[in-house]
Amino acid sequence: MKERRQLIKKKEKDGIIRIVTEVKGVKTYRVQEYFDKNTGHFGIDTFDEEGNWEGGVGGYIPEIVMSMLNNMDKKK
Repeated sequence: MKERRQLIKKKEKDGIIRIVTEVKGVKTYRVQEYFDKNTGHFGIDTFDEEGNWEGGVGGYIPEIVMSMLNNMDKKK
């Protein structure tokens, strides 16, 4: 069965980006992605159809990469 993705919500406020996507395949679940442009913190969480948290991953982007991203934003 082919997996289908549908964007549910995308929001950016105070440098924090949140994206919620619904993924339908053998099982339907929601994925919430999070990225803080100010601190470099990111996270990805997965929820089942009832909204129960199934698992996730997160961490920090290295400072050198963050400075490169900030420089790219300034050039636009």
